[in-house]
Amino acid sequence: MSEAAHRIDLQDARARILAAALEEFSRHGVEGATLRQIAERAGTQHQLIVYHFKTKDALWKAVVSDICAQPHEALRSMERDASDPTDKLRRLVRGFVELTARQPQLHRMVTFEGRTDSERLRWWLSELSSPFYALSTRLIRQAQEAGHARQGHPGRLHYAMVGVATTSFTFEHEYRTLTGLDPFNRAEIEAVAGLACDLLGLPQQPTDAVQETEARQRAILMAAMLRAVYWFDEALQAGLAAHGEGRFSRAQSMLIVNVVAGENRSARIADNLGVTRQAISLMIRDLIGRHVLHLEPDPADRRARIVAFDPRFRATAELGSRVMADVERALEARIGSDSIAALRHGLQKDWGPPPIAPEPS
Repeated sequence: MSEAAHRIDLQDARARILAAALEEFSRHGVEGATLRQIAERAGTQHQLIVYHFKTKDALWKAVVSDICAQPHEALRSMERDASDPTDKLRRLVRGFVELTARQPQLHRMVTFEGRTDSERLRWWLSELSSPFYALSTRLIRQAQEAGHARQGHPGRLHYAMVGVATTSFTFEHEYRTLTGLDPFNRAEIEAVAGLACDLLGLPQQPTDAVQETEARQRAILMAAMLRAVYWFDEALQAGLAAHGEGRFSRAQSMLIVNVVAGENRSARIADNLGVTRQAISLMIRDLIGRHVLHLEPDPADRRARIVAFDPRFRATAELGSRVMADVERALEARIGSDSIAALRHGLQKDWGPPPIAPEPS
């Protein structure tokens, strides 16, 4: 094996270890999880975990740091944002709900640690939780002073919001069984975000403004196409879930679609989705752990890696194709074959390069 191929194998193993550790720590906590269990889930050797991470505590911190890299940067950006505090608070809450829906394992891991004092908990509080708490409580206080938020201790309100924002995702099986609701459905995620904002007493957007925004979105072709993509994704997720397959987050689903479309370099996928390369790397690691993707040597550059589908994902991919065929037939029955034909015709035409907007006159 060449040195470049060996390096790729080590990087692939590291990604699988992080994804496996995320699952094991979220299920059993650090004390209940073992490095051998993680190695077995990752399909690698126990010694390789020690090679990459040295200790179980170091592995736990690496998992948490990877998940929180992008949200932590978003917090720093929001700190510098001079916009209205009430609007910032609403965006902060919605961003936290989205993070928890995308990575429910994180809150499960932290819940284990929050029960007792430990070095890991102190590290979590110092490095990641404290900045979030400080920004959240400051914005709550500012919104209260403006008369836009419920009165009360900002810290108490912060933790009440955290409870609303995380419960349905953290206890997804109990929630799904008793309520009959899918916590990862887009409408349900939006409902939880709205409930968390309501708990803080944040004012809703005026009805006229909401209607104006919706009308403007309907008039813009790009927005209509985006809603159509979300519609198809929800239908696909529901179809896979009906056959016992696990759900993918919206971001993971869009990543998979990019690979289906022929994109195989993580930097290009990150550009397409408008996220950081670190965020894409995290999603790829998670999908490697679920045997959806794997990494292969890049034929054009043996020092680099490209993303490809894991052979073990073939059965799920074939199921997804059948589900999408059923969805398309259902859509044709709803809007008519002529509309479907026109839609295909327009989308399959060569649109040419994106035009350059003319200078304002």
